[in-house]
Amino acid sequence: MLNEPWTRDQNPRYLGDGVYAWDEGYYIWIGTQRDNGWETIALDTNTFQALINYKTDREALRVQSNKP
Repeated sequence: MLNEPWTRDQNPRYLGDGVYAWDEGYYIWIGTQRDNGWETIALDTNTFQALINYKTDREALRVQSNKP
């Protein structure tokens, strides 16, 4: 890919569906490449934890909805 928004020492990881994640020290960045360049989101520690909590809550709802 061209013009990646990370450096090699930030250890980018492909997550799937065209999405990459990398760490620049304070923020965890999530990005995807579009026709006009990269779209990126920076997540601080609290926002990243909120995303994890959201995932946990959604999984709990799925389990509850599958109960007889």
